[in-house]
Amino acid sequence: MIPAILEFAKLDFNIRQALYQEELKELSSWWTRLDMGKKLPFARDRLVASYLWGMVASSDPQHRSCREAMAKSVELIGVYDDVYDVYGTLEELELFTNVVQR
Repeated sequence: MIPAILEFAKLDFNIRQALYQEELKELSSWWTRLDMGKKLPFARDRLVASYLWGMVASSDPQHRSCREAMAKSVELIGVYDDVYDVYGTLEELELFTNVVQR
């Protein structure tokens, strides 16, 4: 293998890793500010897995906002799913569904 290409690949890997770590740090801060752990203790906290969905869809550095939006969306969809699966009674879920449909 050509040494220059190997060095470039290592540099690119390190730059992207730093970018992804920064994005996860910001997303973690957002999730902490929402305080979902206390408000909805039954909901799963899968922020890293949610972020990976966005990273798989678009790993290019210039698509940062896409990854962040997708991670937030997937995480909140997971919370809604947990409300339906774990927490709500049938009556509460019917009311919640009506509110969401409006």
